[in-house]
Parts: sequence; C-alpha cells; structure tokens
Amino acid sequence: MPKDWTVVTSYVCPVPKGPGTLFVGPSKNPGESCPARSLSVDSVTITPARSRPGDACTRLGKANGLVVYVIPCAVTAVGITFWTVDSLGVQVTATQAGGAIVGTQSSTVVGRVLHTLHMA
Repeated sequence: MPKDWTVVTSYVCPVPKGPGTLFVGPSKNPGESCPARSLSVDSVTITPARSRPGDACTRLGKANGLVVYVIPCAVTAVGITFWTVDSLGVQVTATQAGGAIVGTQSSTVVGRVLHTLHMA
C-alpha cells in the first residue's frame, strides 16, 4: 500500500481521506444509508464476502495466485470495480480518483493495492 494512504478500520460510511484510503472490515452500522462513493480520492474497501456476484458480466482474474471474480467484465473499468476473492472470504470495492480507469493489473495505484492481497 502506498505510504501516504490512510488505513481505516472503524467507520459507518466509508469516507475517503488523504490521497488514498484502505477501509478494512465491515461498516460499524451495516444498515446505515451512506451517500454515493466519492471519486475524489483512491480507495479500496475490504469486507467479508456476502456471496459471489451474480452479475452476467463477471470475469475471472488472478492476483498473487488467488482467483478473483471481477465486475465489470471489461479488462479496465472507469471509476469503480468489485472483486470477490472466495479463498480469502472477502469482497473488495476499488475506486480510482476522478473516475479514472481501475484495472485488475498492478498498473494503477489502486491496482497496486489490490495486488497486495494474498493468502496469509
């Protein structure tokens, strides 16, 4: 993770801080109605998996040997992407500042954070 990113483990709504924010764990109030995600900074949110996405446009990818189910199915997505990693039991939501492309490759800042996922 980039050194200038903030790690947040206790939150109700994920409010990005600094140039980038990593949110770890679920919201402290899961029923809370949160405003739409901000695309003003890079962010990655890692929460326990609820279920594999049922989107018709899901594609398989790999990160550090882990099978990743990615939405949308395009190789690159503008603004936001969703990963489900069954082997880790997590879902990951990633946003790139300004709605820039979020890829599954490690070619973007957010992509580099996503590629730190690995088996413990």
